[in-house]
Amino acid sequence: MGFVDYLWAGALFIMAMLLASCEPKTEEMIVCAEIYQPICADGKLFPNACYAERDGYDNSELTPAMCIDYEPGYTGEMKPCPFCPEDN
Repeated sequence: MGFVDYLWAGALFIMAMLLASCEPKTEEMIVCAEIYQPICADGKLFPNACYAERDGYDNSELTPAMCIDYEPGYTGEMKPCPFCPEDN
């Protein structure tokens, strides 16, 4: 075998390896940035919109999480911050 034949064999080998390594993108492969911007979807709290979308929620289903600033001396029920608003 000549040098050119080795080049062709090497090129075919590399192409075969590249084609064999291609796989469809799955939800487990989606990487979300660790930016804390709480978001709610269907009553569930997510660290940011990427995590909610990775769980299958559409962008139109997302709402911002809420926090309540309580007045000093408030003794009633306090919700944790952040929380998802309840639909009434």
